[in-house]
Amino acid sequence: MSEELSRQIRNERSSDGFAASRIRRFLWRGTVGGVLGLFLLIAYLFFFDTYRLNGLEMTALIAASNGFVIGALIFFLTRVLGRNLGIVVRINAGILFSLFSMGLLSYLAGGFYGDPRWFVSNVILLAVTLGGPAGFVATERSSK
Repeated sequence: MSEELSRQIRNERSSDGFAASRIRRFLWRGTVGGVLGLFLLIAYLFFFDTYRLNGLEMTALIAASNGFVIGALIFFLTRVLGRNLGIVVRINAGILFSLFSMGLLSYLAGGFYGDPRWFVSNVILLAVTLGGPAGFVATERSSK
């Protein structure tokens, strides 16, 4: 019985002994977390800055792709460290990655108009609302 079980486990794993479908869970959940962060951003903008509610299609694409990359980042961190990351570490990784990526994207898109305080607060808002939920949701555990 145990020999059959070990053969089944070997068959569903890749050549390095790591489950191939595992990365898909991270990527999918990171993307869903990015989209959940988009809803948080929309709620914030609805109450505080309705002018920036224009162009939500591009923001949705950015949120989903940012969450996708955060899922990949957390997958590779768990693989390198060899253990599951805690929820605080995943959220911090998502926020830190989003801080750098959203800062670069905002700067390249012309979001820096000479006022560094507004630019930094906008980048922090994007990092917390898009990166935090993506890091929170990107995990390998299933609900089973």
